[in-house]
Parts: sequence; structure tokens; C-alpha cells
Amino acid sequence: MVDLGLLTVFTLAVAAMGAALGLSGAFMARLRRKRDLKTFLFMLYLTLLFCASGLRFAFGVLHVPSDGIRLMLDVMARVAYASLVYFLPATVNHILQRRWTSGRLIRVISVAAVYLVASCTSLFLVNLALLGLFAGFSFLALVLFVLLDALRSVPMVAEDKLRGGLFFIYAVTFLFLPLAQIMPLVAPGHERLVFFVGALYFIFLGGTATFYYAWRFVHDSQSESETKGAYFRQSCTQAGLSPRESEVAECLSQGATYKEIAAQLNLSTNTVSNHIASAYRKTGTRSKLELVNFLRKEH
Repeated sequence: MVDLGLLTVFTLAVAAMGAALGLSGAFMARLRRKRDLKTFLFMLYLTLLFCASGLRFAFGVLHVPSDGIRLMLDVMARVAYASLVYFLPATVNHILQRRWTSGRLIRVISVAAVYLVASCTSLFLVNLALLGLFAGFSFLALVLFVLLDALRSVPMVAEDKLRGGLFFIYAVTFLFLPLAQIMPLVAPGHERLVFFVGALYFIFLGGTATFYYAWRFVHDSQSESETKGAYFRQSCTQAGLSPRESEVAECLSQGATYKEIAAQLNLSTNTVSNHIASAYRKTGTRSKLELVNFLRKEH
């Protein structure tokens, strides 16, 4: 029953991270901007990190005889978690399109280094007092980082939903990182519990990213449609079309038939035909397709 629950949580985490990675790749291919490429690479890194944690868990449960492989995966996981301390503020930098300041970069790298040293120490030393000191120092550094970085940087993000999502991700991430470091100490041999907590974090992370990309897709599509509509109407005005002729032409550009245009604008079919004929004369075109293409090219 426990393994079935873990499999369910793992499947949900795979689905969430896969959806976020796929949507991130779609935006990268669609917009072809450097910032979207970097965001995609960040999501790819997080997905690989999750896959590595799943592999490490499988080796631990199955008792793979190679201690060297398990140790290598443990070290890789700790390096990857420490790098999250860098990648999150770096993502905010990409969103704000700003460069690192020397002081901020030093703080970020220092916190990541403290976390890495503390977590790697737990692999090689058995002195619990020393481990507790490192864990406490690491946790304190992470909390200070949240206060100094997130509270200064994230409020500068313009979009409300994106700003709220970043605050949420920061908060959960910097609660998860100390847990990922301390849980193996307080619950040795409980690989299932450690993996369960990690999988829940990745479900949250992938779900939040998927929700954001879905919202952004709808928002960008609406904005793009409104912008194109505004430019098309401006083009109609520049071509000398009357306001009613512009409305008819815009409906025509959306693929509407004469009857559909008449119903939408409360006109008769003959009136719609007369408006289109007038638009032909003013633009020097002779067909609906030629008229629409002319007006689109004008803007």
C-alpha cells in the first residue's frame, strides 16, 4: 500500500514536471526569445533533478550493491539542490531583464556554498553536533536569503499572478531545502519518507509552472488578438474606409460569411454586400481575400 502511494505521487510529479517542461518548450519555440530559452533550460534542469532523485530512491530501496553509484547520486542531488539557491534569483533576473550586482551575486553564491557544504558534510561525517551546527547555519542563511532577495526583487515583477507565484515558489523552495538536508539525519533509513516529501515539492513546482504557462498562453493570445484587431482597424481608417466598412472588413478577416456579418452587426445581407463593394473601390481590390490581405499588409 505504501509503495502504491509512492508510485501515485511519483506519477503525479512526473506529469506535473513533464507538462511544465512541454509548455516551456512550446513558448521557447513560439517566441524564440533568449529569456524563454533560459527558462526552458531551467525547467529541463529541474526535471532532470527530479529524475535523478527518483533514480537515487530506486537504488536505495532495491539495495543496489554499488555503494559508489549511490554516493555519486547523493552528491549530485546535493549539488543540484544547492544550485536551486542560484537558479531561482537568476530566473527573476531574466524576468526583470537585469544583470547581477556584485553584492547580490556574492550573497547568492555564499548561501549556495553554505548549503552545499552542510549537506555534503552529512554524507561523510557522523558527528551529530557538527551536523546540527551546519544544518542550523544553512537554515539561517536560507531564511536570510529569502528576506534579502525575494522581498527586494520579486515585488518589481509587473504581472500580479507571476509575482504571487514567484513568492509562493520562493517560500516553498526554501522550506523544502532545509527539510531535504535535515530529514536524512533525523530519519535515517527512511528513504520512502524523504522521497515522498521531495515528490510533493516537485508536484507543487511543476503544477505552479504549468498553471502559469496556461494562464500566460491565454493572456498572450488575448493580448495578441486585441493588438492585431487594433492595428487592423487602424489600417482600415488609413485606407479611407468608414467605421461601418471597417467593422465589416474586420468580420471578414475573421472568416465570417455575409450572413454571419449581417447577424453580428444587425445589418441586412445587401447592406453588408454594399459595404464590401465600397471597400473594394477604396482599396483597389477585387475579392475578399485580396481585400483582407491588403488591409493586413497596410499595418
